[in-house]
Amino acid sequence: MEAPAVELELPVKHLSATSLGMFMRCPEQFRRRYVLREKERPGAALVVGGAFHFANEVNFRQKIESKQDLPLDDVLSAFHAGFDEKIEENGGVEEIQWDNNIKPDTLRSRGAELVKGYHTQVAPKIEPITVEEEFNLEIDEVPVPFNGYLDLVAQTWPTPQELAELDALVISDMVRKHVIDYKTANKAQRTLKPEWLMQARLYQLQTGYPVEYHVAVKTKDPLILTPIDAPDLRIEPSSSALSLTTTLLQRVSRQIAWHWAEFGPDQTWPGAITHPWACNFCGY
Repeated sequence: MEAPAVELELPVKHLSATSLGMFMRCPEQFRRRYVLREKERPGAALVVGGAFHFANEVNFRQKIESKQDLPLDDVLSAFHAGFDEKIEENGGVEEIQWDNNIKPDTLRSRGAELVKGYHTQVAPKIEPITVEEEFNLEIDEVPVPFNGYLDLVAQTWPTPQELAELDALVISDMVRKHVIDYKTANKAQRTLKPEWLMQARLYQLQTGYPVEYHVAVKTKDPLILTPIDAPDLRIEPSSSALSLTTTLLQRVSRQIAWHWAEFGPDQTWPGAITHPWACNFCGY
């Protein structure tokens, strides 16, 4: 006789790429952040990355109708406003953990250079379709929806020089609809991090589109990386990969439900102090 299906109960109202990645890395970190709602001390990446996102959002949101990028000074003003807002949201300069004691003004300056580089090198080639689009995805056997935001859905048009250098298949890929996700990093990242791949596959469950990462590198000489420079930063959808992603979501939701039922909100969830780099990185 087949056992009756067990109704899963999760301690959250939705899952996201960030929360799933956190649970898979360390269930205890997930408990502290998403069950107890404890906040980690914010880092500089939150400030610079948030301001970079905001500047691009301001530009591309109006470009959907205008078909033109904003003047650079306007986008830089949006970046500085976003930078200040992120600091204020997180309790002021003294409450933020700045990278390697780099002064906030130095990071602001580097961030502004990243915005300038992206706006002049990449933005003119992008035809935005939607900006910061929220979605809620229902998945069989997962008791809560998967929630996410797509930074940008767009088409990208090659420059004349790229047309001369790229083959027809690459150009065809570029002008298809695709999801663009922005990342800021402390060093050049030309290959996918595992959590980026999972995030891309989750987005593809919703859209079916290729996903590409645009990486803004916060080095002394700022660098912008896209799939033109680093082809591995683009992920094509496939039916087998999306099937595996659905299975992953189902399995992880069962694991979260087990931890919740077994340990509840007050006991430490297994997984703490077992991941050296994550434990050094974690704010808890």
